[in-house]
Amino acid sequence: MKIVLINSLYYPNSRGGAEVIAKATADGLSRAGHEVHVVTSGEKDSQEKVGGVIVHRIKPANLFSYITINEKPFWLRLPWHFIDMFSKSGPNQAQIILQKVNPHVVITHNLKGIGYRTVKMIRKIKVRHIHILHDVQLVKPSGLIKKGKERLGLLSRIYAYFTKRLFGSPDVVVSPSAWLMEFYNCRNFFKQSRKQVLNNPVLLNLSGHKRLLDSHNFHLLYIGQLERHKGILFLVDVLKTLPANNFTLTIVGKGSLHMLVQDKVKNDNRFRFLGYIQPNQVEELYQSIDASIVPSLCYENSPAVISQSLAAQVPVITSDIGGAGEMITNGINGYKFEAGNQKELLAILQSMTKEDIDQMSRNCAEYSDRFSVQNYVKSLEKLLQN
Repeated sequence: MKIVLINSLYYPNSRGGAEVIAKATADGLSRAGHEVHVVTSGEKDSQEKVGGVIVHRIKPANLFSYITINEKPFWLRLPWHFIDMFSKSGPNQAQIILQKVNPHVVITHNLKGIGYRTVKMIRKIKVRHIHILHDVQLVKPSGLIKKGKERLGLLSRIYAYFTKRLFGSPDVVVSPSAWLMEFYNCRNFFKQSRKQVLNNPVLLNLSGHKRLLDSHNFHLLYIGQLERHKGILFLVDVLKTLPANNFTLTIVGKGSLHMLVQDKVKNDNRFRFLGYIQPNQVEELYQSIDASIVPSLCYENSPAVISQSLAAQVPVITSDIGGAGEMITNGINGYKFEAGNQKELLAILQSMTKEDIDQMSRNCAEYSDRFSVQNYVKSLEKLLQN
């Protein structure tokens, strides 16, 4: 089967989970015997082969490339978004590629930088279309809604009105979480689409690892962006109120708060600041971790660290906001607390025991196969066949 994936960015350009999932999907479908093409934004028009996947990079007409958007000031990003939404440049370039490849199905991920008219173009050439959701970007351009700031401003409401009209109803819409699907349902997106919740795959090799746990202290792990909305400063402040030598927290990630976080935990041997590390190092790290903590203060879709931790048989303590808590059952494979609620998080940390951790870790064993890329690709193939 010929399959075209379309995403804003593709390896080696990456900004977050959408790019990781898009590449894993493309590679998985290619290994399954399909002819896979990717259309993505680039600094110039080009074509190359990345593994078994043919990658077509296009540069739609706009003020600047999507690759550099985070480097630009707000006043310049605003007209960029307007052009991106209504321009035919990217969709026309993508259409030329689609007509040349003649795919059986198109799978779209994030379309910023390619253009939202791409969906209309796919309908026009009458190719089956699966759209995979990753965040709230079709309602909020930043893809970020913080707790306490759920009310959308006028610009966001106007933006959502147009994205809804431009997207219409793809044949199938896939969401990694029930929360995200309902977020769009209650705003009347994708009215006539078939809808499917399908958990994102785990991309690390976490099976077969021997757990090497300390019988005394709790070893906790934070993996994520070092940003305020991810709750890292909140987490450090909460943990500093606990008795000395009761825990260690390993911090992995990068972001604008890198120096601030590093400064807050220096000279405190309960904290280990690693910054960014390679995926194979993350795999090794999970072997000595009692629990992962996801303290987000924003509405999450389906954080990769949760599925990764469960697949590594590491229980998860997560703020219950958005879709973050969907995979967690209190006392079974982790704990949930109200986002930003210091007392609730402290109560969990002070009451859990090593016996609780051991039992929850055993309960996590089922997740290793459940979140495999192979199973994810098989589920996608069933959607393609139907």
